Order: sequence, then structure tokens, then C-alpha cells
Amino acid sequence: MSEAIKDEATFEDKMVDVMVLEEPHNMYQALENIEMSTLLRATSNLELIRIQIYKDVMSCLLGGLRSQGQTSSQAHQRLLSVLHGQLLGMEGRLKEERGERMAALAGHCNLETREEMEAEHHREAAEKARAERLCQHADQQELLRCSVLLEKLHKLSQSRLQRALLVRHEEASAKVQRQIVERRRVELHKIFSEELEEAVRMGELEKSAAQSLQHKYFTCQDELEEVLDVVLANQRYVLSERSAQRRFLVHSLHSLNGLISDSFSSTSSSLDSWFTHIRRGSLIPAEQMEQLQEKAQKELVTVRQRLDETLNQERRAMRCGLIKRRRELISDMVMLHKQRQRDLSSGCRDQEETVDVGQHLRCWRDLLTSHSLELAELINNLDEEAAADIRKMTMGVIQGALAEAKTIQPSAAQAMLALLPPGAKLPSVPPEPEVGPRQATAQGTSAVLQGQERLHQEGKAALRTLSCTREALQRAMEEELQQQKELRKCCRDFFSRLCLSQLSLSEEDRLRMKLEFQKCLSVIDRCLVLPHAVSRTKLHTAMAAWRKKGEEQMTSNGKACESRKKTDDLLLFQTSLQERIQLFEQEKEMETGLMEQVLEEMQKERSALLRSQTDGLAVQMATIHYQKAERWTTLLEASGAALSLQSLLIQLLRERKHLEKQELAQLIQSYCQDLQEAEQHLEKDELQSCESGVPSGRSCHKEPEEEECSDEDEQFQLRSDAMMTTVLQEALHKCERDLEFTSQLVKQTRVSTATLQEVLRLLLPALPESQLLSLSDAVCPKHSAEQEHSGFPGDVNAVLPVKLRGDVVQKNAMNVAGCAVEAERLQEQRRSLMEKLLPSSTRLPSKDTEAPLTEGKGKQGRLLKTPPPPPEHQQQVKLTSAEELDSAAEERLFVFRDPPEADRDQAQIPKRPKKRNFLNLKKSSVAPADFP
Repeated sequence: MSEAIKDEATFEDKMVDVMVLEEPHNMYQALENIEMSTLLRATSNLELIRIQIYKDVMSCLLGGLRSQGQTSSQAHQRLLSVLHGQLLGMEGRLKEERGERMAALAGHCNLETREEMEAEHHREAAEKARAERLCQHADQQELLRCSVLLEKLHKLSQSRLQRALLVRHEEASAKVQRQIVERRRVELHKIFSEELEEAVRMGELEKSAAQSLQHKYFTCQDELEEVLDVVLANQRYVLSERSAQRRFLVHSLHSLNGLISDSFSSTSSSLDSWFTHIRRGSLIPAEQMEQLQEKAQKELVTVRQRLDETLNQERRAMRCGLIKRRRELISDMVMLHKQRQRDLSSGCRDQEETVDVGQHLRCWRDLLTSHSLELAELINNLDEEAAADIRKMTMGVIQGALAEAKTIQPSAAQAMLALLPPGAKLPSVPPEPEVGPRQATAQGTSAVLQGQERLHQEGKAALRTLSCTREALQRAMEEELQQQKELRKCCRDFFSRLCLSQLSLSEEDRLRMKLEFQKCLSVIDRCLVLPHAVSRTKLHTAMAAWRKKGEEQMTSNGKACESRKKTDDLLLFQTSLQERIQLFEQEKEMETGLMEQVLEEMQKERSALLRSQTDGLAVQMATIHYQKAERWTTLLEASGAALSLQSLLIQLLRERKHLEKQELAQLIQSYCQDLQEAEQHLEKDELQSCESGVPSGRSCHKEPEEEECSDEDEQFQLRSDAMMTTVLQEALHKCERDLEFTSQLVKQTRVSTATLQEVLRLLLPALPESQLLSLSDAVCPKHSAEQEHSGFPGDVNAVLPVKLRGDVVQKNAMNVAGCAVEAERLQEQRRSLMEKLLPSSTRLPSKDTEAPLTEGKGKQGRLLKTPPPPPEHQQQVKLTSAEELDSAAEERLFVFRDPPEADRDQAQIPKRPKKRNFLNLKKSSVAPADFP
């Protein structure tokens, strides 16, 4: 027998301990603690089952690839082993993190408890000091009454504070565990996607097969969430029913303790009334009569003490037998359930042919539901049998004790007769006949039967309440399943509309969005622990607020009464204590109404959480579009820089004295032929796409009519933007040809690597350094480093940056001049408008203090282009530009660049795990970028 099975069986001993060992006034509190522990344990078991089913789904999907011949057996085994290793590593990290967080939480809770209890003790000490001051001149009776009230109030206050701290700490613990659970679920999906991508990079799996497998995986995970919704709702119903039944059983045992108290109170009252009746005309001295009465009461107390001791001994003796039987039966059933689960998992993994994942998940659903019901029925029956045995034993002990108590009065009567003179009798009361054991037992049995009848009526009412509770729980389970089904349908509809609303969404982006959507779907379940813990915390907070409000009203009423008439301060203090005690006692009546408010508030919080998750999906979609636009912008800038560099290099070649015109002409002709081939290749792809019914090119502008289809993945696959795809493909092919042509020109001009990088920095000032180096490596041939020291003339490397600086200075100078003219014109218009709108005495700001009306342009810090200046300023602009161009070679042009990647915010722009070559990077992501 494994340790897990032993722990499961040992955990159920707690209910026996409550019924046997717990004090009657602490039984309900102990039940609440057991309920919370049971929810935590059930949640942990469900998460283990989730991971087991997740492994089954992975095995089924990868086994389908192997059976279809899309991957080899070695690759299949390697992928499975890597996935299992990743899962083990994740579990180890999460376990370590959970231990650290729970240890920190325990320390924080202990500190908070100590501080709160110290503050409570200070308040109690202050109230006691006030009571002592008020009771200095009071009599002993008033002092005793005030002391009793204070003790009762402080006991209630400490009990509520301890309970509030407990539920608050339980909520914090439940939140930590829920966060760990959600992180585990998210990591499971992330691990599967990352390992498939790694298999594609290693060549073990085709990209199309991996994408198809990911779509199937997301579909299976959606079905898995629906299955676990059913299992979770059934588990919640089972545990709630068990809790209700245990409250019913504890109530029945608590009633037996009430029967004992009532019986002995009745016996004590009858003894007191009998002695009072005898004392009226008796010849026995009063002192001896009081001694006899005191002796009789002591004997009754002794009988009660022997009863309690006997009950404790009998219950402890019963505990061993009850626990032994419970452990055996529960262990056997849990062991059988574990074996069935292992058989189901091994059955799907050992099959060579493809396994229907949906059918396998339904088998898990039926198996887990039946296991939950079987175990719940067993535990409920064991609880009922244990409670029945305890009641039977308790009733037998009660009957014997009551029979012994009934013999006290005849014994006292015989003692009184012995004190009277010979021949004297008790006044107006015939002597009690000697009561034998059978008659005393009959009288005790009669009293017990009356108590049993009363308990029987109370039990019937409690049983009807239990039946109504079960029906309510059944309806709640059905409503929960329906709500979860509708919620998941709404989420799927929202995601479908979100994807269909996009103009451009590639297959990689679609899978990325599906991964984020699956992460959201995996955390919208109604967990067992957290709602229960949060509701209890909110309930205690609401009751504390209600008590505080009541105390404030009592304080205001007391001040008003004191202002109207001078009342004794001690009386006011006692009244205040009584009213505060009444507030604690009235909490039970307010609990139902406050709980309804708490549930409404929790429903609003859940709705807000769901809305935040939908907002998160929209943000993810916006992030994809932003990254796509960033890549597109980078591609356009790189293409423009390539054209500018080509123009400069061709101009340098033309200025050479010994120009190999034939080689340059062949180079340009080859470049044009490559562009034509790329265009023909694109047209061919567009024609094939149109013939297959998927629009993806310029020649296929009209999409086919959308049809109703059951497969969500196929619906998204048919939905693509033809024009955007064509534009990106054309830009990609053109960029490739431009880079090749530029590389040949660099080879002809023998430009050094340092010069090329300097020129690229001038052409692309906003490009990150890593991408710029990749672009330089792609353009500059590998042997250019050797050519730097091969003796070629250095005038090329000196002229090229200087010429490019001059072009930049000239363009910016024209922009500055145009902006200055435009600013002057705007100031003139503003001055004329102000003169019309304001009085002539209003002073306008001088021209020297006016801010220049210029504006920055993006990251490059360039000035915005302005409309051409008026004709009267054209000559001035030309002169200014000419003067600046004369000194262009001597001026220093400052280029402000982005900070290096190491200083960037990692949360906004994540790094790639591996550095890639520029050419390979642009093939996979359309343009060189640092985005994943």
C-alpha cells in the first residue's frame, strides 16, 4: 500500500475524532476546519488527475503522428521523454516555490496573529481597569455581575478574532495555492508548444504537421476542460453533501449532551423543591437539613462526573475499533480506484493505432464521477455507523447514570428518618419506601424515554432539513454545469469573432493567439477552495462591520441618555456590556442575509475577472499587430537603405577611372532577372492558391462565400488577407534580391566593414545594433576583412561617409529653413488674429520668446517636413542651404541611436533565445527584428 493511500485513509480519522474526542461546544468549529482541509485535499487530487489526463492526451496525439508516418519512432520517444522531463522539472520548481511562499506566508500570519492578540489584550486590560474604577464604591454583587459580563464579552471577542484571523490566513493560503495551480496549467500548454517548435527546428517534424498537431491539441484541451468541469461540479456536490450530513450527525450527538444536561438539571431542581417542602414542618434542625441537602447535591454532581468519565472511556475504547474498520475499507476502495485509473492510462498509451482522444476523455469523466460517488457513499455510511454506535453507547450510560441519580432522594429520606425521634414521621409527607434497583432503573428509563422522544422529533426535523439541502445542492450542481457550459461557449464565440475581425493573421499568429486563449480557458473553472475561503473571509468582515456599526449606535444612544439625565456610570457600563454581548449572539440571525450580499459581491468580482481576461486577449491581438507593423516598418527602412547604398556605390563605381563596365552591366542584368523570377514565382503561388480555394494573391481578390463548418480550425484557415500576404511576400523577395545586389556592389567597390557599418548607421539610425550588425554581415562578404589590409586605396572609405553626411545635412538644412519660414508665417497670422480679437492695449509676446514651431518625428529625431515657403523667401533658403553645404565636410553630424538591447525593458520587448543570422531571420519573420 502506497503512502498516498495510507494518507487518504488516515485523513478520514478526523471525523471520528470530532465525534469521539471533541468537546460539544467545539464540534461545529472542528467540522468547519475539516471541511476546509477536505477541500484542499480534493483540489490537490484533482490537479494530479489533470496532469495524468494531460499526459494521456499528449501520448495519444504523438502516437497518432507516429501511426500516420509523420514522425519516426525514435523522434516520438525522444519527444515524449523530453516532455515528461520538462513536466518533472516544472513540478520541482513549482514545489520549491510553493514551499518558499507558504513559509513566508506562515511567518507573516504568525506575526499578524501576535500583533492582533496583543492589541486585543490591551483593549481587554483597558476595559477591566475602567470596570475596577467604576466598581470601587459598588457592592460585591454588582462587582461580581460586572466581572461575569466582562469575562463573557472578552471570551466572545477573542473567539471571533481568532476565527477571523484563521479564515483570513486560510484565504491567503488558498490564493497562493490557486496561483501555483494556474501557473502550472499555463506552463503545461507552453511546454507542449515550445517542444513542438524545437522538434520542427531539429527536423524531426514537419512544420505543417506540427501546426496541425497544435490545432488538435487545443481542441482536445477544450474538451478536457469541459470534462473537468463535470468532475469538479460532481466533487463539489459530494463534498457539500458530506458536510451537510456531518453537521446533521454532530447535531444529533450534541442533542445527547443536551439531554444529559436537562436530565441532571431536572433532578437537581426536584431535590431542592423536595428539601424545601420537608423543611417547613420538620423536627430536624435546620443545620442538619442543610447538610443533608448539600450531601444530596454533591452525590448528584458525583454521578454526573462519573457519567462524563464513563463516556470518555467508552468513546476512547470505541475509537480504535472505528478507525481500524474505516481505514481498511477506505484503503481498499482508494487502491481499487487508483488501479482502475492506471489501467485506463496504460490502455491508451500501449495501443499502436490512433486513439480517439474524445472517447478517452469521456471514459475519464465517467470513471472519475463513479469513483467520487462510490467513495462518498462509503464515507457517509461509515460516518452514520460511527454516530449510531456512539449514540447507542451514550444512551446506555445515560440510563445507568439517571437510575443512580434517582436513588439519591430515597437515600436522603432514610437519613432524615434516622434523625427523627423513635416513632416520629416526616411532616405531611409519607416516608419514601425503599426503592430497589429495578424500580430506580424503571424511573430512569422513563426519563430517558421522554428525552428520546423529544430527540426523535428534533431528528425528524433535522432530517427534513438535510433532505432539502441535498435537493438544493443537486440543483446548484446542475446550474453550475449549465453556467460553465454557457461561459465556455461565450468565450469561444468571442475568440472566433476576435480572429475573424482581423484583416491579416498568419498561421503562426493564429496558433499564438490560440495558446493565449487556451491559457484563459484553463483558469476559468470554479475551483473548490478559493471561493469557499473568500466567502468565509468576506462574511466575517461583514459581520465585524455590522457589529461595529451597532456599537457606534449604542455609543451614540448612551451619550444621548447620559445628557438627558444623570445615570449611574456603572449601570451604563453594564448595559453597554450586555448590548455588546447581544450583538455577538445575534450574529447567527444576520448570517444568512450577509451571506447573500457576499455571494453577490463575489459574482461581480468573477464577472470583472472574466472581462479582464477578454481584455487580455484583445491586448495580445494588438501586440501581434504592433509587432507585425514594427517588422514591416523595419523591412521598408532596410529596403530604402539598401537602395540608397546601391545608389552611392554605383556612383562611386561610375567615378572610377578603370571601370569594368561589362562586369557591372552583367551584375545589373542578373539583378533584374532575379526580380523577374521572383515575380513569376509569386504569380504561380497566387494561381495555385486560387485554384485550391484559398485566396492569397493579387490575382484572386474575391474570397469564396463563408460556409458553416463544424471545425473551428478550418474556418480560421480559410480566413486570410490576400493583399497583405502578397505585399509582404513581394517585399521579402525584393529585399533578398536587393541584399544580394548590394553585396555584389560592395565587393566591387571594396568598401571596408567599418565604413559599411558607419554608412548603415547613418542610413538606419533607429535600427538596433544587433540587427545592424546582422545586416552588415549579410551585405559585406566574408573576405572583405581580408581586403581591408590588401592595399586597396582608402579614398573610397573616406569619401562615402562624407558624401552621405553631406546629403543628410543638406536635407535637414532645407527642412530647418522651411520650418523657420513657416514659423514666421504662423506668427504673423497669430499676431493679426490676436489684434482682431483682443484690445489694442494687450501686449503680445515678442518674437524672440516664441517657441519654434517644429515637431519631432519618431525615434530618429528628424524635423517634420513643411510646405514649400512663399516665393519671396526662395532665394533666402537657397543661400542658407549653399552656405551650410560648403561646411558640410567640416561639420560633425550627430546621430542619436536607441540604447543597446541589454538596457531595454525586457517585459515589453522579450529577447530571442538564440541569435540568428539576418538572412535566416528575415525568411521566418519577414523582416529583421528582435521579436519572437
